[in-house]
Amino acid sequence: MDDGKKLAYVEHLKSYLLVAAKNTALTYLKKYKENSHLEISEACSQSELSDLPDQQVINTELSQIIEAAVTNLPQKSQLAYRLIKEEGLPYKEACQVLEISQKTLEAHMSAALKKLRRVLDFHLLKKIFSSTKGNACFCSLMKDIE
Repeated sequence: MDDGKKLAYVEHLKSYLLVAAKNTALTYLKKYKENSHLEISEACSQSELSDLPDQQVINTELSQIIEAAVTNLPQKSQLAYRLIKEEGLPYKEACQVLEISQKTLEAHMSAALKKLRRVLDFHLLKKIFSSTKGNACFCSLMKDIE
């Protein structure tokens, strides 16, 4: 960390991912919806989202998507992710367990989080476009993501 770069630490990954997905959806809606009858931020407020009866289903689905993505990570990245995000180990302890330098651990975590972000972005876009008539647009967007 001598060069001033620092990997962000996310204490509650599920909450972070839900907010990231919500923000991505809001950005999309703001960009592509010209005439909205109600304010997007009001329609998708955090308190209203948590009161939805299917919120547990959404959480379970996201957990399954994340678990599948983590399982498909390279072995070292998967171990780094699980030790830091799931077990809650500090970077220093995870380095000792994996017997690697902190820079190497940061590289593994960065790769893991980028992969998770791509998977979640793909999932979100798939959900958005499956509920609209934008399937042709969806296919072209997926080429950009992959």
